[in-house]
Amino acid sequence: MAASEVTVNAYILYAFMGVIVLLLIAMLGAVFRMLYVMGGLKVEIAALWRAIGEIRQEIADLREQVVQLRERVAENRALLLDLHRRIDLMMRHRHDPDTGNVVLTPVAPEPEHVAD
Repeated sequence: MAASEVTVNAYILYAFMGVIVLLLIAMLGAVFRMLYVMGGLKVEIAALWRAIGEIRQEIADLREQVVQLRERVAENRALLLDLHRRIDLMMRHRHDPDTGNVVLTPVAPEPEHVAD
């Protein structure tokens, strides 16, 4: 045996190789577990995108309903203003004592004519 040769017992090499194999198996287990978790996350992300799409559709439907409601409110406002105007006309009347006819009075009372 030469002075520069290093000898290692075979059992130590086998033990070292066994530890390396166990570490590789543990790492493969961790990789497969990560793949499993990432697959689950992929499914959850797809479900979230579907939910976001449904929410966007609901918002679009809601906006359409708001537009329709605004149109109805505008129609109702116009009808109420017209009804208010007609009620004003009906409330500003008097009955002619001679003929019994209904006479609409003007908005502003006419000034009385005073004899000079």
